[in-house]
Formats: sequence, C-alpha cells, structure tokens
Amino acid sequence: MQLLHRSSTRFVADRIPDGAKVGLVKFSDDATILAPLTVIDATTKAEILAKIPTTSGGYTAIGKGLQYGLQVLGSQSQGGMIVLVTDGEENRSPTIKEVIPSIQQSGVTVNAVAFGDKASIHLEELIKATGGVGFYFNTTENTTAKIDMAFLSSMTSQYDLKEQPVTVIVFFFQPGRWEIEFHSSGHTELSWVVTSEPRDPNDQPVRAKSWIGDLELTYPAVARVYAQVSKGYEPVLGASVVATVDRPMGSLVDIELMDNGAGADGTRDDGIYSAYFTQFNGNGRYSVVARVVNNGQAGVRLQPRLQLSRSPPLPKPSHPFCKPDIVLS
Repeated sequence: MQLLHRSSTRFVADRIPDGAKVGLVKFSDDATILAPLTVIDATTKAEILAKIPTTSGGYTAIGKGLQYGLQVLGSQSQGGMIVLVTDGEENRSPTIKEVIPSIQQSGVTVNAVAFGDKASIHLEELIKATGGVGFYFNTTENTTAKIDMAFLSSMTSQYDLKEQPVTVIVFFFQPGRWEIEFHSSGHTELSWVVTSEPRDPNDQPVRAKSWIGDLELTYPAVARVYAQVSKGYEPVLGASVVATVDRPMGSLVDIELMDNGAGADGTRDDGIYSAYFTQFNGNGRYSVVARVVNNGQAGVRLQPRLQLSRSPPLPKPSHPFCKPDIVLS
C-alpha cells in the first residue's frame, strides 16, 4: 500500500496538467466518493493529494467502486476514463459483470491495475468490454516504476498522438544516447520526472508499445507477444526488439520479436514485431515490456498519403484530449 500511495501521489502531483478534471473514489466494504470531478489547479491538486488513501482493508466492492466512478463523471462520462486499482477478488455486490453494461453505455474506458496476484480474475473481462488496458504489478517488487507507467499510460492514452509526452531526456541536445546521473550522500528517496518534446512538433519521436495478444489463455496454450514501433503515424522497420515477459513464478523470459511476416508475425514490414510465447510456468498474470534498439538498420517507412478534401474539418469532441477527465477508483 505504501508503494501504491507513493505512486498515486506522484502521478497527481507531477503528471496531471492544470485544467484536467480528476475525481477520486475509494472502495472496500462499500464505496465512497473522496473527491468529485475537479478541475486541477495548484489549490485543488493539494486538496486531492490530501485525500489519497494511505491504508487498505475490509472487503472488495469493485462493482460499487465502478458505479461511483460513473457517478463522479456524471454528464461528462462520454470519453472519460476510470483507472481502477485493486489487490483483491471482488466479494460484494454488484459484481464487475453486472456493471459492465452501464459502463459500456456511458462511453467510459476502464484501465485496470492488478496490484498483486490476488487481484480479481474478472479485470481482463472488464478492460476488454470497455476498450481499456490492463497492467500488472508484482507486490514483491520494491520499485513503483510499473505503477507509474500504468498511471502515465492511462493519462496519455486520451491525448492526440502529437500531444502525447515521451518520458525520455529533455533539453536542446543533439540526437543520440544521453545519460543523467544522480548522486545522494544519504538514504533519502529520490524521484524525478524527465520529459522530452521535439523541437519541431511535426517531427515526432519514436514510440513503442507492447502487449500480449490474448487476455485469457487455457493451458496448454501459445500466446502471441507484440510490440508496435512507430514514429508519428509511420512504422519503424529494421529495429532490434526484445520482449521481456514477467511470469507468476520463476525468472523473466526474453524473446526476440520479428517483423518478417513469418511465424507469429502476420504482416511483414508493418512496424508490428511479433513472436510466440510458450514458457508458461503456472496460473496467474503475465506482463510484457519491450526494449527497442537501433543497431544501425532501423528506419521509417513513409506511408502513401491520401488526397485531402477541401471540406471543413470535423468538429473536435467536447472533451479536449489534452485535458482528460480521469477518475481514480
């Protein structure tokens, strides 16, 4: 719980921009709205930080927490997002299955963070039904890096592609590999936020995202592991991509992903690198992280452009992507 509180606090304090709207819901035996949907500024951010729970206990009313999350979003639910964090199996009504129809009707996306191996087995069903993404955090880890990434990905997934921040190195440096070192004379915890933006907003950085193809598998089974590497909307070809799979038991497994149209890879040179994964070692959740390296062979394939019409642009949605509505539940 200490790691979760630390990561949640850092997310609200450092990553949610002014003008975004955030609410906060806590659930155990029942559910409670700790903060209504609030426009973030210096004052309201401090108020929400003070309300983030520091302890957990009781039963696990996930369905009730989701209902209260929808209540917080209210009339602004269309296009909103609920970030659900839980470490237990649901044991109070309503169930996740019972509230999924109302979530789908509302137009809300639910991203779920499974905090430990006892988190509800129904989370995968929830994210699949609402178009969300699932994240798994192993409670034996002593770092908040994966939880931080889950929160950051949930926020930036609502941005337009050109507005998505990239967590690499900043400043007006020349292209290449850069390293930053921090030194401390004591044992005080040190954290930092590093942000990168292109000098030219039309010159987008390279981004990568990885996932496992099937949310649920029954042994014996074969899973497909994917990583999409792109620069803006263009695929990056010829990169060296290695996926690391975190298993419920035992050591991590590294597998090389290919974009050659063979085996698990459906289409050659589309920027989506793939491989089969078979080294299952038990029931539970499996997570994947991809590492992408340019060994001198990588490049961008320019896609043919469609002829643009002279029609006026489509109106923007009522909720700007750069100021997402998020409920932490």
